[in-house]
Amino acid sequence: MSFSGIFSNKYRGDDAGTDYAYQGAWSVLVIENLAAMRANRLRKNQVNSPDISFKAFIRSFKDSFSAGWQESQYPNQSVPIAHQSTPRRVIQVEWTVPSGSPEEAVKNLAKCSWLAQSMFPTLKHNSTTAGYTPKSTFMAVKFANLIQSNSGLPLPGYISSFIYTPNFVEGIHILQEKESGWPNGFASKSQKNLFPNVVDISMEFKPIQTRDSFGLKIDGEETGWNNSSWPYGVKIDPKLTPTSKASTNSTSQLASPRSRAIVEANASKVIV
Repeated sequence: MSFSGIFSNKYRGDDAGTDYAYQGAWSVLVIENLAAMRANRLRKNQVNSPDISFKAFIRSFKDSFSAGWQESQYPNQSVPIAHQSTPRRVIQVEWTVPSGSPEEAVKNLAKCSWLAQSMFPTLKHNSTTAGYTPKSTFMAVKFANLIQSNSGLPLPGYISSFIYTPNFVEGIHILQEKESGWPNGFASKSQKNLFPNVVDISMEFKPIQTRDSFGLKIDGEETGWNNSSWPYGVKIDPKLTPTSKASTNSTSQLASPRSRAIVEANASKVIV
Protein backbone atom coordinates (compact mmCIF):
# COMPACT_ATOMS: atom_id res chain seq x y z
CA MET A 1 0.00 0.00 0.00
CA SER A 2 1.51 3.25 -1.09
CA PHE A 3 -0.98 5.76 0.36
CA SER A 4 0.36 8.01 -2.39
CA GLY A 5 -1.14 10.86 -4.36
CA ILE A 6 -3.21 13.91 -3.59
CA PHE A 7 -5.72 12.03 -1.47
CA SER A 8 -3.30 11.08 1.30
CA ASN A 9 -1.11 14.18 1.56
CA LYS A 10 -1.78 16.25 4.64
CA TYR A 11 -3.07 19.67 3.72
CA ARG A 12 -5.24 22.47 5.04
CA GLY A 13 -8.49 21.13 6.50
CA ASP A 14 -7.35 17.75 7.87
CA ASP A 15 -8.67 17.42 11.41
CA ALA A 16 -7.45 15.56 14.48
CA GLY A 17 -9.76 12.63 13.74
CA THR A 18 -8.16 12.19 10.32
CA ASP A 19 -4.67 12.28 11.82
CA TYR A 20 -5.65 9.63 14.37
CA ALA A 21 -7.29 7.35 11.77
CA TYR A 22 -4.18 7.28 9.61
CA GLN A 23 -1.86 6.30 12.45
CA GLY A 24 -2.50 2.62 11.73
CA ALA A 25 -3.69 0.70 8.68
CA TRP A 26 -6.36 -1.01 10.80
CA SER A 27 -8.47 2.15 10.81
CA VAL A 28 -8.63 2.88 7.08
CA LEU A 29 -10.16 1.21 4.03
CA VAL A 30 -7.75 1.26 1.09
CA ILE A 31 -8.78 0.78 -2.55
CA GLU A 32 -6.20 0.39 -5.33
CA ASN A 33 -6.72 0.68 -9.08
CA LEU A 34 -4.46 -2.14 -10.27
CA ALA A 35 -4.24 -0.77 -13.83
CA ALA A 36 -2.92 2.52 -12.43
CA MET A 37 -0.54 0.72 -10.08
CA ARG A 38 0.86 -1.34 -12.95
CA ALA A 39 1.19 1.71 -15.21
CA ASN A 40 3.22 3.49 -12.53
CA ARG A 41 5.63 0.57 -12.33
CA LEU A 42 6.16 0.43 -16.09
CA ARG A 43 5.95 4.01 -17.32
CA LYS A 44 7.66 7.33 -16.73
CA ASN A 45 4.39 9.28 -16.92
CA GLN A 46 2.92 8.53 -13.52
CA VAL A 47 -0.80 8.22 -12.76
CA ASN A 48 -1.64 10.63 -9.96
CA SER A 49 -3.30 8.83 -7.04
CA PRO A 50 -3.38 5.16 -8.10
CA ASP A 51 -5.09 4.42 -4.78
CA ILE A 52 -7.40 6.09 -2.27
CA SER A 53 -8.15 5.55 1.39
CA PHE A 54 -11.17 6.25 3.58
CA LYS A 55 -11.46 6.58 7.32
CA ALA A 56 -13.21 3.32 8.19
CA PHE A 57 -16.57 4.40 9.59
CA ILE A 58 -18.06 1.01 8.70
CA ARG A 59 -21.86 0.73 8.95
CA SER A 60 -22.35 -2.73 7.48
CA PHE A 61 -19.97 -5.55 6.59
CA LYS A 62 -21.06 -8.80 4.92
CA ASP A 63 -18.67 -11.51 3.73
CA SER A 64 -20.59 -14.26 1.94
CA PHE A 65 -19.20 -17.55 0.68
CA SER A 66 -20.96 -19.69 -1.91
CA ALA A 67 -19.64 -23.25 -1.86
CA GLY A 68 -20.45 -23.76 -5.54
CA TRP A 69 -22.59 -26.87 -5.20
CA GLN A 70 -24.36 -28.08 -8.34
CA GLU A 71 -27.04 -30.76 -8.42
CA SER A 72 -27.95 -33.13 -11.26
CA GLN A 73 -31.10 -35.24 -11.19
CA TYR A 74 -30.81 -38.46 -13.16
CA PRO A 75 -33.68 -40.78 -14.17
CA ASN A 76 -34.57 -43.51 -11.67
CA GLN A 77 -32.55 -41.73 -8.96
CA SER A 78 -34.40 -40.71 -5.82
CA VAL A 79 -31.85 -38.11 -4.78
CA PRO A 80 -29.81 -35.69 -6.90
CA ILE A 81 -26.10 -36.13 -7.49
CA ALA A 82 -24.24 -33.15 -6.03
CA HIS A 83 -20.71 -31.95 -6.65
CA GLN A 84 -18.73 -28.78 -6.02
CA SER A 85 -17.52 -26.63 -8.88
CA THR A 86 -16.21 -23.11 -8.22
CA PRO A 87 -16.66 -21.51 -4.78
CA ARG A 88 -17.37 -17.79 -4.84
CA ARG A 89 -16.84 -15.03 -2.30
CA VAL A 90 -18.66 -11.69 -2.26
CA ILE A 91 -17.86 -8.87 0.18
CA GLN A 92 -20.44 -6.12 0.74
CA VAL A 93 -19.33 -3.04 2.67
CA GLU A 94 -21.23 0.09 3.59
CA TRP A 95 -19.46 2.97 5.27
CA THR A 96 -19.96 6.63 6.12
CA VAL A 97 -17.53 9.30 4.95
CA PRO A 98 -17.71 12.33 7.26
CA SER A 99 -15.81 15.57 6.84
CA GLY A 100 -14.36 17.68 9.60
CA SER A 101 -14.06 20.79 7.44
CA PRO A 102 -15.13 22.20 4.06
CA GLU A 103 -11.71 21.29 2.68
CA GLU A 104 -12.14 17.65 3.68
CA ALA A 105 -15.63 17.58 2.14
CA VAL A 106 -14.05 18.55 -1.19
CA LYS A 107 -11.41 15.87 -0.75
CA ASN A 108 -14.03 13.21 0.01
CA LEU A 109 -16.04 14.08 -3.09
CA ALA A 110 -12.88 13.78 -5.18
CA LYS A 111 -12.35 10.28 -3.77
CA CYS A 112 -15.90 9.34 -4.76
CA SER A 113 -15.21 10.68 -8.26
CA TRP A 114 -12.06 8.52 -8.39
CA LEU A 115 -14.08 5.46 -7.41
CA ALA A 116 -16.79 6.23 -9.98
CA GLN A 117 -14.21 6.54 -12.77
CA SER A 118 -12.66 3.22 -11.73
CA MET A 119 -15.97 1.46 -12.44
CA PHE A 120 -15.32 1.84 -16.16
CA PRO A 121 -12.86 -0.11 -18.34
CA THR A 122 -9.33 1.19 -18.68
CA LEU A 123 -8.49 2.55 -22.14
CA LYS A 124 -5.15 1.18 -23.29
CA HIS A 125 -3.45 2.70 -26.31
CA ASN A 126 -3.18 0.39 -29.33
CA SER A 127 -0.09 1.26 -31.35
CA THR A 128 -1.32 -0.76 -34.34
CA THR A 129 -4.61 1.07 -34.83
CA ALA A 130 -3.55 4.32 -33.11
CA GLY A 131 -6.75 4.02 -31.08
CA TYR A 132 -7.67 2.75 -27.64
CA THR A 133 -8.75 -0.72 -26.53
CA PRO A 134 -10.88 -1.13 -23.39
CA LYS A 135 -9.37 -3.36 -20.72
CA SER A 136 -11.05 -4.66 -17.58
CA THR A 137 -10.28 -2.54 -14.52
CA PHE A 138 -9.35 -4.79 -11.63
CA MET A 139 -9.08 -3.41 -8.12
CA ALA A 140 -7.59 -4.38 -4.77
CA VAL A 141 -9.10 -3.67 -1.34
CA LYS A 142 -7.58 -3.73 2.13
CA PHE A 143 -9.37 -3.29 5.46
CA ALA A 144 -7.30 -4.42 8.45
CA ASN A 145 -7.34 -8.24 8.57
CA LEU A 146 -10.96 -8.55 7.39
CA ILE A 147 -10.17 -7.79 3.74
CA GLN A 148 -6.64 -8.77 2.75
CA SER A 149 -4.64 -11.15 0.60
CA ASN A 150 -2.83 -14.17 2.02
CA SER A 151 0.27 -12.03 2.47
CA GLY A 152 -1.59 -9.23 4.28
CA LEU A 153 -1.61 -6.89 1.26
CA PRO A 154 -4.70 -5.51 -0.55
CA LEU A 155 -6.92 -8.30 -1.88
CA PRO A 156 -7.24 -8.30 -5.70
CA GLY A 157 -10.59 -8.64 -7.42
CA TYR A 158 -13.20 -6.41 -8.99
CA ILE A 159 -15.88 -4.04 -7.71
CA SER A 160 -19.20 -5.10 -9.20
CA SER A 161 -21.18 -2.15 -7.80
CA PHE A 162 -20.58 1.19 -6.13
CA ILE A 163 -23.36 3.40 -4.74
CA TYR A 164 -22.79 7.02 -3.72
CA THR A 165 -25.42 8.52 -1.39
CA PRO A 166 -24.92 12.10 -0.13
CA ASN A 167 -26.58 12.81 3.20
CA PHE A 168 -28.21 16.20 2.63
CA VAL A 169 -29.70 16.21 6.14
CA GLU A 170 -26.20 16.67 7.61
CA GLY A 171 -25.62 19.81 5.58
CA ILE A 172 -23.78 20.85 2.44
CA HIS A 173 -20.82 23.16 1.84
CA ILE A 174 -21.40 25.58 -1.05
CA LEU A 175 -17.97 26.64 -2.26
CA GLN A 176 -16.18 28.37 -5.07
CA GLU A 177 -12.71 27.25 -6.08
CA LYS A 178 -10.88 29.91 -4.08
CA GLU A 179 -12.76 28.84 -0.91
CA SER A 180 -12.07 25.12 -1.20
CA GLY A 181 -8.35 24.79 -0.52
CA TRP A 182 -8.28 22.09 -3.18
CA PRO A 183 -4.91 22.12 -5.00
CA ASN A 184 -6.24 20.77 -8.31
CA GLY A 185 -8.96 23.38 -8.84
CA PHE A 186 -12.50 22.93 -10.12
CA ALA A 187 -13.73 22.14 -13.62
CA SER A 188 -15.82 25.30 -13.56
CA LYS A 189 -14.05 28.35 -12.19
CA SER A 190 -17.10 30.58 -11.74
CA GLN A 191 -20.00 28.52 -10.41
CA LYS A 192 -20.45 27.45 -6.80
CA ASN A 193 -20.24 23.70 -6.16
CA LEU A 194 -22.02 21.47 -3.63
CA PHE A 195 -20.00 19.31 -1.25
CA PRO A 196 -21.99 17.15 1.19
CA ASN A 197 -20.72 17.17 4.74
CA VAL A 198 -21.46 13.43 5.09
CA VAL A 199 -21.54 10.79 2.35
CA ASP A 200 -22.67 7.15 2.54
CA ILE A 201 -20.96 4.61 0.28
CA SER A 202 -21.85 1.01 -0.42
CA MET A 203 -19.65 -1.34 -2.43
CA GLU A 204 -19.84 -4.94 -3.59
CA PHE A 205 -16.41 -6.50 -4.07
CA LYS A 206 -15.69 -9.91 -5.59
CA PRO A 207 -12.19 -11.17 -4.75
CA ILE A 208 -10.10 -13.27 -7.09
CA GLN A 209 -8.75 -16.20 -5.08
CA THR A 210 -6.31 -18.84 -6.24
CA ARG A 211 -7.09 -22.47 -5.48
CA ASP A 212 -4.15 -22.81 -3.08
CA SER A 213 -5.63 -20.12 -0.83
CA PHE A 214 -8.15 -22.23 1.03
CA GLY A 215 -9.59 -25.64 1.81
CA LEU A 216 -8.37 -28.92 3.25
CA LYS A 217 -5.36 -30.65 1.72
CA ILE A 218 -5.02 -34.42 2.03
CA ASP A 219 -1.73 -35.74 0.73
CA GLY A 220 -0.15 -38.60 2.66
CA GLU A 221 1.59 -37.19 5.70
CA GLU A 222 0.90 -33.59 4.71
CA THR A 223 -2.73 -33.49 5.70
CA GLY A 224 -3.99 -30.16 6.99
CA TRP A 225 -5.59 -26.82 6.16
CA ASN A 226 -4.18 -25.18 3.06
CA ASN A 227 -2.96 -21.70 4.03
CA SER A 228 -4.73 -21.87 7.36
CA SER A 229 -4.62 -18.09 7.96
CA TRP A 230 -7.09 -17.46 5.11
CA PRO A 231 -9.24 -15.35 5.00
CA TYR A 232 -8.96 -13.28 8.22
CA GLY A 233 -5.28 -13.68 9.13
CA VAL A 234 -5.79 -16.03 12.09
CA LYS A 235 -4.13 -19.43 11.71
CA ILE A 236 -6.30 -22.46 12.46
CA ASP A 237 -3.43 -24.88 11.85
CA PRO A 238 0.28 -24.64 11.00
CA LYS A 239 0.79 -23.81 7.34
CA LEU A 240 1.81 -26.76 5.18
CA THR A 241 5.33 -26.86 3.82
CA PRO A 242 7.04 -29.50 1.64
CA THR A 243 8.77 -30.94 4.71
CA SER A 244 5.97 -30.58 7.26
CA LYS A 245 4.33 -33.53 8.97
CA ALA A 246 0.66 -34.07 9.64
CA SER A 247 -0.63 -31.07 11.54
CA THR A 248 -4.32 -31.73 12.15
CA ASN A 249 -3.56 -33.48 15.44
CA SER A 250 -1.89 -30.42 16.92
CA THR A 251 -2.76 -29.31 20.43
CA SER A 252 -4.39 -26.07 19.25
CA GLN A 253 -7.78 -27.56 18.43
CA LEU A 254 -10.70 -25.17 17.95
CA ALA A 255 -13.06 -27.18 20.15
CA SER A 256 -12.46 -26.70 23.88
CA PRO A 257 -11.45 -29.76 25.96
CA ARG A 258 -14.82 -29.81 27.77
CA SER A 259 -16.68 -30.05 24.47
CA ARG A 260 -14.32 -32.57 22.84
CA ALA A 261 -16.30 -35.59 24.04
CA ILE A 262 -19.55 -34.07 22.75
CA VAL A 263 -18.00 -33.28 19.38
CA GLU A 264 -16.58 -36.79 18.99
CA ALA A 265 -19.85 -38.44 20.07
CA ASN A 266 -21.80 -36.48 17.46
CA ALA A 267 -19.25 -36.75 14.67
CA SER A 268 -20.64 -37.86 11.32
CA LYS A 269 -20.03 -41.49 10.43
CA VAL A 270 -20.45 -40.81 6.72
CA ILE A 271 -17.24 -41.42 4.76
CA VAL A 272 -16.80 -39.58 1.46
